Amino acid sequence: LLEQIDLNQEIPENLQKFFNLSNQVVQGIVDTALLKYKEADYQMTLSLFVMLSALIPSNYDFWFRQGISAQMCGQTDLALKAYAKASELNPGDIVPRLFSIECQLEKGLLQEAKSELEELKKLKSNPELSEKISAYLSDLEKSL
Repeated sequence: LLEQIDLNQEIPENLQKFFNLSNQVVQGIVDTALLKYKEADYQMTLSLFVMLSALIPSNYDFWFRQGISAQMCGQTDLALKAYAKASELNPGDIVPRLFSIECQLEKGLLQEAKSELEELKKLKSNPELSEKISAYLSDLEKSL
């Protein structure tokens, strides 16, 4: 299958289908990644979620977990990219945006963090946001 890839052509969007990987195989990779996370093997977890995100780029959870793993490994640039993709795939979930603020603070990107925080504060009045998220926003605001 690798020999069939024409590098002059666009790489297929869904590599799971291209490589003919069953859902059971993909689920096995997910299960392994989650186990590695519980074992605090964040580098292996990151590697597996990067692979899963490449296999099925439309899966929000893979991108979000890639962001978390990258952040745990201190790879904030990669975490920011993964959180951005997760937010693009599921704009209604603000958690990747919250974690992005943490990454921006780690990188010293205070203006970007403040801007994102202001955007999220506008959503704070939304009754669907839990108290935990509101408290988290307050804690982030204090960090600035």
